[in-house]
Amino acid sequence: MIVRFVLITSVMFQIASAVLAFRLTLITGNRRSFTLIAAAILLMAFRRAVTLYRLISGDLTLPPDLAAELIALCISVLMLIGMDSIAPLFHAIKDSEEALRDSESRYRMLFETAPIAIVLTDIDGNFIAANEWMEKISDYSRNELESVKAPALYVYEEDRNRVLAKVHETGRLRDFEVELRRKNGTTYHALLNEDLVELEGKKINLATIRDVTDQKRTEEAMRQSEARYKALFKYSPVSIWIEDFRAASEWLDKLRASGVSDLVKYFDDNPEAILEVISLVEVIDVNDATLEIYEVDTREALLSRLNEVLIEVSPEYFKQELLAIWEGKTYGIEFETTTKTLKGNPIQVIVHWRSYAINGKIDLSRVIVAITDITKRKRAEHDLRAAADTAELYLDLMGHDLRNHLQAIVMATEIMKHMDIGADVDPMFELILESVDISQSIIRKMQSTRGLLTAPFFIRPLDVVLNECLIELCATYGDVKVELGIQVQKPLVYADRYLEHLLMNILENAVVHNNKKVRCIWVTVNEIERGYEISISDNGPGLTESEKESLFDPERRFGGVGVHQAISIIRKYGGRILVRDRIPNHQSQGIELLIWLPKWSYSG
Repeated sequence: MIVRFVLITSVMFQIASAVLAFRLTLITGNRRSFTLIAAAILLMAFRRAVTLYRLISGDLTLPPDLAAELIALCISVLMLIGMDSIAPLFHAIKDSEEALRDSESRYRMLFETAPIAIVLTDIDGNFIAANEWMEKISDYSRNELESVKAPALYVYEEDRNRVLAKVHETGRLRDFEVELRRKNGTTYHALLNEDLVELEGKKINLATIRDVTDQKRTEEAMRQSEARYKALFKYSPVSIWIEDFRAASEWLDKLRASGVSDLVKYFDDNPEAILEVISLVEVIDVNDATLEIYEVDTREALLSRLNEVLIEVSPEYFKQELLAIWEGKTYGIEFETTTKTLKGNPIQVIVHWRSYAINGKIDLSRVIVAITDITKRKRAEHDLRAAADTAELYLDLMGHDLRNHLQAIVMATEIMKHMDIGADVDPMFELILESVDISQSIIRKMQSTRGLLTAPFFIRPLDVVLNECLIELCATYGDVKVELGIQVQKPLVYADRYLEHLLMNILENAVVHNNKKVRCIWVTVNEIERGYEISISDNGPGLTESEKESLFDPERRFGGVGVHQAISIIRKYGGRILVRDRIPNHQSQGIELLIWLPKWSYSG
């Protein structure tokens, strides 16, 4: 019974050992070795099984040796324990190999897909490996790089020497800027990082190369832009101040936190607070034009005496600036004021104040204040107004005196008509009276623009003004046919109250000089060259080339007072006028007058 038990146990352990051996073929992948081991163990188990079968069947010709079978059992147990113990070792080896392969795969993926050039070179500069990005920035394929040495990529040999010296000295190099050459000969700026590492017992250089050409161009463009803006600031003919309003803004924030909601009322009740807040404003810089306007040599001298400059400025203007900050708005503020230079000379200026938003947030650290000296302009306006007043006085005196003399001529002519002089002189009397009427009409026209020089500008709707003028023209001359075509929406011009006078002069000239039975006027408005072109055509007798040339000549005065008044008005508006045939090369078919006026545009 003992022998039978030993045999059964031995067979079971040997079969289990064979199974473990087959399992190791799966773990290690070494099918041949462990399959042979498993087969040998199974043969041993088969031998034990045969002995067991003979024992059970009663065949005792070769009785089993108990001692030998016990030793075989011990061997089977040890074999099973060994197979079971070695399995985790092979598991660990397999896991390590898989981890190594996975790690190598990840690093290979990082090497290949990194958005920066990575290269490995030996001490002599031979390329060992390069990634795809290196191919992209250098134009060399990896195979081509194997035949190119690293020094050949450097534009300047001294850069390569400095790189080698630094790497050999410290074993690493960081953010070293070099200029490299591509395969096609073009160059690019690169940022180089390099480490001296050991691989398989050999020292190699591991380097990353980043193309910074675009960055360098951007930096250079920014430097040039900064230089241009500095030059614009420095040499601008307009006085420019850069001011820091942050401290003033903090003062206003504290005021709001204290419960004040109406800043205007607060300043009305506490007017001294305005100057207190303004004193917190720091002037960062001023340009050369500022020094010139305020008659001072240096910025330091101006900034040290700012109170003398600002003392004449009304606090009401400062209040507008503070109100803009209080409301968190970036709108511009413009006001006209009088101040003094540091030599005590009074000057008149226009102050433009504006804050700006950066990324949606108002930047009060760099508020731009532009000051335009209008002293000379104001003097010129004063002189012009005085000249205009004098001209109007002379015009009134002349008109009054001429009318008196013309009235005397009319009265004398009427008396002479009732005298027995003879019927043959009646046409002469009619001619005298007609000439008097014409003279009085000229006087009226001249006096109608007596305020032209000083009349203020305002926004005028051109379509509305034209409609009103054409209605008046048709009411005065009932036989005139008028066609109006306006090709733009809401044409606005910057003009004065004499715009109607300009248009009526041109329209009336087109009518009174037209001897056709059916007198026609065509008017169109088109947008051209940042302005509006008004075309006024007629079907009159037209003008010869010489008449066209002299129409606007003040010395020839072919067009009469009305035309030359129209020219003066157009020039005041900054416009122009020209004449041509209504139908090209057909002078007798009427003329076309083209009046161009600049359009009004809101720039504030």
